[in-house]
Amino acid sequence: MIPWLRAGHFLGLILWGGGLLALTALLRARDRAGEGAQGTTGPLALRLYRRVTGPGAFLALFTGVGLLHLQQPLLKQPWLHAKLTLVAALFVVDHLTLRAIKRPGARVVTVAHALTWIALIGAVALVELRPWAR
Repeated sequence: MIPWLRAGHFLGLILWGGGLLALTALLRARDRAGEGAQGTTGPLALRLYRRVTGPGAFLALFTGVGLLHLQQPLLKQPWLHAKLTLVAALFVVDHLTLRAIKRPGARVVTVAHALTWIALIGAVALVELRPWAR
């Protein structure tokens, strides 16, 4: 059961993180293009969010909860708390990105793009390296 949950968790992370990176890049391009790109980019970005990013976040969240349920001793590990902090940051970025889809010209898109990279790389590094493991 655990290998399947790990595979689902990793797939969810790829969809969620990749969707956020693609969305923020698309929104930055839209904002640079100006008024002409507003009409076509908004529906495309919303469709990408609903079909890729949102389901990826859902999959990552629920498979992660399932993994924690089956491996409760991990909750005592400091590296896991750091990873969950980065996951919380991804949820904040997710919310800011969704708001930026609906509000063209939001200046938060570049910061959201950078934070997505930092959170994804940090989360994977924490899981693989497990610093501060007890």
